[in-house]
Amino acid sequence: MEIFDYIGSRLSDEYETSYLHNSIVYKDAFTLCLAIFEREWPNIQKLKDKQQLLYCDALIHTSNTKPPKYKEFERVLPDIPTFFRNAVVKNSLEVLTNYYKVANQNNEEEPDNRKILKAEVKDSKFPVNLKDDNRTNKYNPYVLQIEFLCNSYWKWVNMELDRTFVDKIRSVYHSQKIPDPMVCKVNDEWIILVKYKR
Repeated sequence: MEIFDYIGSRLSDEYETSYLHNSIVYKDAFTLCLAIFEREWPNIQKLKDKQQLLYCDALIHTSNTKPPKYKEFERVLPDIPTFFRNAVVKNSLEVLTNYYKVANQNNEEEPDNRKILKAEVKDSKFPVNLKDDNRTNKYNPYVLQIEFLCNSYWKWVNMELDRTFVDKIRSVYHSQKIPDPMVCKVNDEWIILVKYKR
């Protein structure tokens, strides 16, 4: 079994309003996906992990060949980038899967959305894109690029991060894509978290 640890870095307070906005967008997207996937659970549970992700994405997102079954996601949240949507789909599926596991063990017939949402939605958090480009700032190698919703636009922002954090992700991921970074609020500070295999 794979075991993961997390490493984090404090983010600049300069974008606190944007962080709050991103967390609200994430909660809206997550809540909507959770309701849709719960309706489709009999079909979803028959599929394997990767097939589940593809099936769920097709439920909410227009592909090259056909529109989604549930158009409300793109109507309510039209401009969400792929990395954000993928994180919402993945996290919604994980929460539902874990809930149904517990429900089956306790012989509960129907899930209660309030129970499922309670732990997930109360937290202020959201996914980001994180890019380690040594050319970002030749004078400061600890400046990385983070993509999030800022002043109504999805854009890359240069930000200096903790040295321990940057050194660790460079030693683990080198020049590879950094998977599933999340920003969350911990003790009134906004932290970016990246997981890595032990």
